[in-house]
Amino acid sequence: MRRLAAFITGAVMLIGAASCSLTSNSSVKKASESDVKKLIGEWEMEGEDEGGIIAIESESSAWFGAVTDYSSSLHFNSDGSLYWNGETYPKDNYTFSDGYFSLSTPDGNDMSMKKTDGDNNSVYGEYELKGGYLYNILSKAYKARLKTKGENSTPTDMHLGLEFNDSESELKVKFPANIEIYSDTLFLEMELGSDMESNMNIGSCEYKVVGDTLYITKSDDKKYTLHRRVKMGEDALQRMETQSIDPEDLEGVDIGEYMESERKRLEAELDAERAKREATMDPEIKKALEERSHNG
Repeated sequence: MRRLAAFITGAVMLIGAASCSLTSNSSVKKASESDVKKLIGEWEMEGEDEGGIIAIESESSAWFGAVTDYSSSLHFNSDGSLYWNGETYPKDNYTFSDGYFSLSTPDGNDMSMKKTDGDNNSVYGEYELKGGYLYNILSKAYKARLKTKGENSTPTDMHLGLEFNDSESELKVKFPANIEIYSDTLFLEMELGSDMESNMNIGSCEYKVVGDTLYITKSDDKKYTLHRRVKMGEDALQRMETQSIDPEDLEGVDIGEYMESERKRLEAELDAERAKREATMDPEIKKALEERSHNG
């Protein structure tokens, strides 16, 4: 519970830390389709705000927040059972129908969530958490954080997401944002009422995408560097090799050296992630995966 409280607190603090004053310029050129495509994804902050996320889902959808690997506490096993909070629940202990998942247990490990990825046939994929033990913990932590700052906002300002892959999961705290994308300017403003801090906005900032790195410059010239996140089940090396890179973004840079340095960086990140998962993996899951690999 302490770890979850720290997680949500960090998500709220990140948004305030990345704020900048709003600006407007009606003459700014709207972004092209290729500009938008480069920006789509989850971008992780570097430096003092490391771990914070700016996610751009489309030219009209975005969110601020934080993402954490939650596999060691919550995941679906290969047999369809759910491992949650130290207990394993067989398929007949929960219901999954039309994209709605519901678990109700005597020990209070309740959970309800709704699919958001459009695939209502598989328990794997993306959900929005709607209620239950985990939802209540995060909501209380969120309200407690705001109370210390004199705020009275409700949990409806915050969306709680869960994403599941084979024996893996990610927990996402999302604060929806309004977005406008121009050729070299990005406008992001949180979709929150007046009860939230007015400085919890990025506003209008210059941006530049170079490969899998996003550079943001605020109106006060403060700069932020963000790196594209590798999502669960995504082959980072293959994506890097096939992505479209604008030659102008790499002017004066040796392409071969750039690709090689990115490959080494991603290989190191993937090795670290694999080691982390193996170190925290439930022994039963690890055994099942090893047996499946051996039989395959």
